[in-house]
Formats: sequence, C-alpha cells, structure tokens
Amino acid sequence: MYRVFVLFFMLFSLSSHAVNAWYWGKVTTLITSGPDGSFQVHLENQDIKSKCTNGVVYFKVSHMGLERTKLAYAMGLAALTSGREWGVVVDLPNNDAMCYASSTASQGAGLR
Repeated sequence: MYRVFVLFFMLFSLSSHAVNAWYWGKVTTLITSGPDGSFQVHLENQDIKSKCTNGVVYFKVSHMGLERTKLAYAMGLAALTSGREWGVVVDLPNNDAMCYASSTASQGAGLR
C-alpha cells in the first residue's frame, strides 16, 4: 500500500501547480452528490474547515473525469472505514467558498 501512495505522490509532484497543496486529515463523512459518481467529503483539517464552505471538498466527474473520480472515491471509502488519513489536493479559496479537488494533480487524493 505504501508503494501506491508513493506512486500517486510522484505523479502529483510531476504535474503540480504552485497553487495546489495537499491537505491531510481523517474522513468524517463521504457523500455521493450525483448519479454521475461525483461526491463530497468532510475532512478533519483546520485549513479545509476554515476556508471551504461547510468544510467540504467536492470531487466532480465533470471536473476530474470519471476514472479519476472513481479512484478518489475508493480511496476515500478506504480512509473512512480504516480510520487512516486521507490527502486531498485542493486549490484553497480565500474564505468560505466551494473547494474542489484538483483536476491537475494525478489523482487529487491519496492515503497514508
């Protein structure tokens, strides 16, 4: 499993932009938000809680693509059920705006 995280981290490093950053924390809620596979997640992370509307990060199929969204959802479920920390690549807004998982990072999420 460690190798999977390293692979995702390496892919992210190669394709990142300066405004993207990893935010890590425990998943407290994971909710599907559409029939296309989009979902939202509540993450125990102070930056996410203070800058994102309702402390939510959205994973949109229209933004990330179906396969990447499915992989992120699977990792989110794994983190939720195992109690492990989950990392999300987010462009944080100034304050109280909707936050979306990055469409430019390799997966937009990872486990550790």
